[in-house]
Amino acid sequence: MNRVVDLHGCILPAVLGPQGPQTMAESVKMIKSLAEQGITDIFSTPDVTVSMDMEYMG
Repeated sequence: MNRVVDLHGCILPAVLGPQGPQTMAESVKMIKSLAEQGITDIFSTPDVTVSMDMEYMG
């Protein structure tokens, strides 16, 4: 069996603001759509924003 993996699935409800699904029902709909497109595995990884003081790193 071939696997098709989505390594940054934005499928968790109410996490991404207006960009992502707002409800569990929307998340389930998204997952079903991805499965229909051949995605076999989804890893929901968080977006991380890191602020760095460039002087400190210098």
